[in-house]
Amino acid sequence: MKLPLVMGAALLCAVRAEGNDSLLTPHATGVLTPIDEVPTKAALTEAFGSADGLRAIALDRSIDVGVQLRAIRALPTLCPDPPAACPAAHDTLAAIIAAEQGAPRVPASTVRLRAAIEAFGALRSGNVGDVGVVGTFLGAPDPAQPGRIVGGDPSRDIRTAAARALRGMCTADARDRLSGAYSGEQIAQVKLEIQQSLTALRACLP
Repeated sequence: MKLPLVMGAALLCAVRAEGNDSLLTPHATGVLTPIDEVPTKAALTEAFGSADGLRAIALDRSIDVGVQLRAIRALPTLCPDPPAACPAAHDTLAAIIAAEQGAPRVPASTVRLRAAIEAFGALRSGNVGDVGVVGTFLGAPDPAQPGRIVGGDPSRDIRTAAARALRGMCTADARDRLSGAYSGEQIAQVKLEIQQSLTALRACLP
């Protein structure tokens, strides 16, 4: 199930209109640029206040892709408990996934998509449709040909990210989606990630 691309386009346009100069201050840039440490929730809160403050940077393709990737990955960290009460992060990540899903697949697009998928899984939002958003990248069993998967993303890195994200959702639907993709997956790296996700889901599901 693809998210409507108009949703992603609308959010992206809104961010451009607002501008990010006031958000990407030297302090904010300093929080997002180190590659040898993960920003803490305290540091992110001090720099951005909430996921609303970080979303514009996560959506803006005009800034350095490394900074943007760290903003994307940091969105779940700024969510309160429970994560289901975090629409700013959820809708932002959904918009990035939809936009990159329909964009020409260049290296920057691939890494943005991968980061957004993994962060989407980390939200643990509980939204019923989230499994479908992520699961579409793994494909689905072909009812006419057992053992064959139809659809799915051609990139093994994206499929690996999708398997990891489904693990974080901890739902029976996520388990079923992973089980369906396992038999038809041909790449060992992705198959291993699916297997590890299924093992983790067995531990978290009742």
